[in-house]
Amino acid sequence: ALKTLPSVTINFQTWRHMEDSERLSIASRNLLTFWAHLESQCQKLELDMQNERESAAERAMQKRNKRGRPHLSLTQSMRAIQLDLRDLMRQVNFQASSSGDVSQTSTTTAASRKEQPKLTAEVSQPTRWVSRLEGYVILRDLERYLSRLARDYTLLKEDFTV
Repeated sequence: ALKTLPSVTINFQTWRHMEDSERLSIASRNLLTFWAHLESQCQKLELDMQNERESAAERAMQKRNKRGRPHLSLTQSMRAIQLDLRDLMRQVNFQASSSGDVSQTSTTTAASRKEQPKLTAEVSQPTRWVSRLEGYVILRDLERYLSRLARDYTLLKEDFTV
């Protein structure tokens, strides 16, 4: 499953010589792929939590943040990341449609529904660790991808303002 994660690296010179619409299209596709992987992980975590059936006492002893509120669960945190990623995808799609690549906006929305993996198997104890490790790899690669994307767009912006 992790083999379908987008590559985090790209030659900057190649990227720099692409058309804006091509850059945005690639970014949109890659962000959608990360979103689909996060969705799959959230489904696995939710299924795992259902199987665990945490007791009320365990929930009462949940760690609290500095304001006394319970820390978000891993699933809640990943859902929050998904919402931010969805907002970023909408912005990228808006930019793509503004640059003339109208087809990307409608296909991304349709593809997001198609690419959502359906989980049917239960998460067993031996695979629980593997599942969490996969979640870590997805989040790590997403962070690297977004950092690279921000850096590249910043450099590109500097080239056009000079």
